[in-house]
Amino acid sequence: MGKGGKRKYHVARGDSKRFKGAVTSAVYQSCSRGVLISHDRTKENHCRNDAFRLFNYFADQWYGEENTNEDAKEEVKEEKDEFVDIEAALKAEMQVSRNFNKAVTRRFTSQKSGCNNIVFIQFNGLPDCPSVFIQKLLKTVEANKGDSNMPEGRALLRLHPVDKACKAMKEEIEKAVTEFVPQQLNKLADDMHCDVTKQYHVAYKCRNNGNLGMHLVTEAIVDVLREESPDWKWNCRSNDVMILIDIICATCSISVVNGYSDLKRFNLREIRTSDIPKEEKTKCNIKTEEKGEPQNAAQETVQTEKTEENVLAKEEPQKSAESVQTDAEKAEANVQSGEDAAVEANVQTEETKEDVPTEVKDNLQKTPEAENTEAEVETEQKEEVENKAVAN
Repeated sequence: MGKGGKRKYHVARGDSKRFKGAVTSAVYQSCSRGVLISHDRTKENHCRNDAFRLFNYFADQWYGEENTNEDAKEEVKEEKDEFVDIEAALKAEMQVSRNFNKAVTRRFTSQKSGCNNIVFIQFNGLPDCPSVFIQKLLKTVEANKGDSNMPEGRALLRLHPVDKACKAMKEEIEKAVTEFVPQQLNKLADDMHCDVTKQYHVAYKCRNNGNLGMHLVTEAIVDVLREESPDWKWNCRSNDVMILIDIICATCSISVVNGYSDLKRFNLREIRTSDIPKEEKTKCNIKTEEKGEPQNAAQETVQTEKTEENVLAKEEPQKSAESVQTDAEKAEANVQSGEDAAVEANVQTEETKEDVPTEVKDNLQKTPEAENTEAEVETEQKEEVENKAVAN
């Protein structure tokens, strides 16, 4: 019981049989090589377990199965039985224990990243660098979305590989970029066979560090690459070739990847749920009810529904355009009929004006002001006549 009266539940780590991996107390530092994985809040353990399942699934397919503890223990027993002398047995036991520790090291081990909602997985003994492994993994996941045997990895969000790491200082970053980035860009140019324009962009992310800024780091990288690889140009609108810079606390990780925008910015959840209807997103990796039905049948039905929707969407604008044309023609006809009627009315009024006599026209042209002035003149004349009569 704690001070507040709440129970504290402690979970044993590293001994779980749900995944093949090792949870160590090591801290993410400048000598680490692996993957930075972002996850939802309070989902760190789920993210770590899903990462071990997914990575081991593909590593076993591509590189073969890794050594287990049982195989190492059998080797220890066999080598112990060969020796009878005590000194030789002790030396042999020491040598076997060293080999045992080497054999026990897992391909993937987790380290403390020093940041919330981030898990770091260390790569040990893989023939490919982390960026190649992650790109290959994401492409296979995108190609085989309906495979029910493949681990889902629901707790994984964004996977950023860490090929090169250094201290989070401007001078150290410039040094690491000069040693690592030009070689990777040359490899990408050879793979692309110069079909794509040589442009790159810098994706910068900083966590728990206030000493560096995005503009400071990007300008330093651009200045270095302008001298080391002048064929490549920086373009802020290019999302194909990306130089990933992730700064966490006092460590800066660097990696160069290709197809960053095509792979949904390396977001595994978006790759799994893309091009799937809303109804099927919740049932993403559920097996079909009928065992004999192929897995691609659901994809074919979805494609047919999409084609029908596209056809309807194309027909609706045509109908609307035709209705707009008919409405416009009707409006033009109404306008023309109104203009003709107005012209005829003007002609009739002109004819009627010509037939009216001049006296009537003069009377029609008189205004009320003119009539008032005439009445005043008549009254004045009458008053003058009356005044003359009175005077006589």
